[in-house]
Amino acid sequence: MSLANKWQVEVIRPDPREWALNGWLAERVQAGVHELFTGAEGGNEKYKYIAALKKFVERHKLCIPRHEDNDDLVRSLKNLTYDENGKIRKQDDHSADAMIYAISYYDEVDNGGVGGSEPVTGGTNLW
Repeated sequence: MSLANKWQVEVIRPDPREWALNGWLAERVQAGVHELFTGAEGGNEKYKYIAALKKFVERHKLCIPRHEDNDDLVRSLKNLTYDENGKIRKQDDHSADAMIYAISYYDEVDNGGVGGSEPVTGGTNLW
């Protein structure tokens, strides 16, 4: 909190599932608290953020160095899959979600808003 104020952070993007933390932050920091996946589209908003992450990786705007500290993130990203109905499978996705939250701001700046394609259906891997 003090770092956010010290560095004049304008927006904090915490995990949307942490309701108590989000409320606590909103009351105590000068920055705004961006609540991902709470817009008009609800959870479907995640598809756009995943597409944005994929775009940044494919265009080499985001590089994840090979290092043992990144093993959880890489595994989590590799495990991102869609089920037969085109829904994102919830399995070992905490690190991938953290990356999505981190990259969401940059896609909004790069794109003038969150952009991306609709999910693929038929039980497939994201990558």
